[in-house]
Amino acid sequence: MPAKKSKRPSAEDVKGAQPEGVVYKVSETRIVIAVDSSDASSEDLDLPERCRVMKLANSVTYDRMEKALDQLEKRLTLPKDEKASIESIRLSHVLMGMIPRSKNQRVKDLVFFDESLNDSQKEAIRFCIESPEVACIHGPPGTGKTHTLIELVRQLTSVSSHNPKPLKLLVCGASNLSVDNVLERLLALPPGEKGQKLKVTRIGHPARVIANEGILDSTLEVKATRTDQVVLATCHSAGGRQLWNHDFDVLIIDEATQALEAVCWIPIFKAKKLILAGDPMQLPPTILSLNEERKRKGKAGQKAVESSTTPTKLGAPQPLENSESESEGLPTTGDADSPLEEMEVNLALKPAPAQKTSRHVVLESPHTLETTLFDRLEAMFGSSIKRMLTIQYR
Repeated sequence: MPAKKSKRPSAEDVKGAQPEGVVYKVSETRIVIAVDSSDASSEDLDLPERCRVMKLANSVTYDRMEKALDQLEKRLTLPKDEKASIESIRLSHVLMGMIPRSKNQRVKDLVFFDESLNDSQKEAIRFCIESPEVACIHGPPGTGKTHTLIELVRQLTSVSSHNPKPLKLLVCGASNLSVDNVLERLLALPPGEKGQKLKVTRIGHPARVIANEGILDSTLEVKATRTDQVVLATCHSAGGRQLWNHDFDVLIIDEATQALEAVCWIPIFKAKKLILAGDPMQLPPTILSLNEERKRKGKAGQKAVESSTTPTKLGAPQPLENSESESEGLPTTGDADSPLEEMEVNLALKPAPAQKTSRHVVLESPHTLETTLFDRLEAMFGSSIKRMLTIQYR
């Protein structure tokens, strides 16, 4: 009886045997890959003599953004008697313009830890502390935005007249680099009055974190307990299992103008108060879209056709009505370099009808994903939502 031919492994078997990981280090002769623990059944992987490395697209970030938008929809459709019962749900409704912002709570005798702060930095910190739900810090390049955030973290995690007990903070960023930058400065802070250093934990894959001894020591996901005062993570990694069922008093998002609004909503659901920091005058989030590429090519072709034909005098566009009397100073878009002009001013929120006494606004869908949460809040609430750092040091 002839021997049976060995059955070739199916595509599913081969796919199931392929471990996934993150490239940790690359040299001329070696590629070091940190394999996910879920793929490693033992300490040593049983790999063949020859291996092939393939770059894969990770859909976890997009899945978490989609889940966050679904969760937002559920929160916005709650019955009226349940909408303002929870502070975190109230924050969601304020950010969507469904209920007005609360009045700022004035803080007296605020003592700053860092005496080198300038007046604009002190004003921004005071504004963030006094704002009950949301505040923004506009920090142009070289104005000490991260330096201001470090002082803000120290104020919120210490006991004072305006802060009866230390608050628990979640500090996020648009990229691992921005998060590590904040973490490195927090680790360098001196101990407090009782000689205790700030308890800091960094959530994230060690292979994606800067190879700094102090930062790597803080990147222990198992340390993310309820006793930590400050937890740092990227916006999308804040939706990981390490922070499930973890609630925070304040969420700070650094470089918020470089993050998609959808990814910002992932950590927002975990906090009662939101503080955004960034510079809307710099580059917006990177969007890879075939539709956008076709649109740009179409505009370029249209300009070429118009330049080759006889110019025709066009009617002047109707100027936007001045709405300063109806809402507290909606930002203008006269600067040609402003990203608000790039996203078409039509996304700005229209004031409610004049006969209504409430200051609610009607939300319109943005015309581009480059519209960040920072930009939308500034368009909705005007300049009263933010404070700008005005002194440049470099």
